[in-house]
Amino acid sequence: YRKMGEIDRAIADATKAIEINPDYAEAYCNRGVAYQDKEQHELAIDDFSQAIDIDSKNAEAYCNRGIAYRKREEYGPAIIDLTTAIELNPDCAEAYYNRGFAYYSQGEYDLAIEDFSRTTELNPEMTEAYYDRGIIYYLGHKYEPAIADLSKAIELNPNMAVAYYTRGIAHFNKQDYELALADLG
Repeated sequence: YRKMGEIDRAIADATKAIEINPDYAEAYCNRGVAYQDKEQHELAIDDFSQAIDIDSKNAEAYCNRGIAYRKREEYGPAIIDLTTAIELNPDCAEAYYNRGFAYYSQGEYDLAIEDFSRTTELNPEMTEAYYDRGIIYYLGHKYEPAIADLSKAIELNPNMAVAYYTRGIAHFNKQDYELALADLG
């Protein structure tokens, strides 16, 4: 139901599955993701925590709880959970991306770049990782790698206006005025 946009029905189904089998970790994860879709992060965190209590090796539950914490701007717990998710599943691009975003939000740019880089290795189509890494390079006045990452983000999502804008400013700061005008004009 969730994939069809029927979030409340997805929550009801997961709740019924939990009533039938209270030790069904996947049902807690499914309901938690549905709560996240509704921006009900506290309820999502509760469900992911329950899934972890049932199955302490559930990388998906740690990843999703970490994402919920990140969305609540609780970066310390987010980083802890996302690190655990990565330890349990080292190929989880979503965990690296979200941990990178948490590091970025705390001003830990080198760690964020590492995680965004690993994200793009695991999932070369993840536009946001290129964009966010490009922003960090831009903020550090590293315009060449910023332009490269922002260009990749634009290649993946030609409608990402903010990437054009930031790339244009980077070109301007490099005194490449024609390229800046092409992006900003």
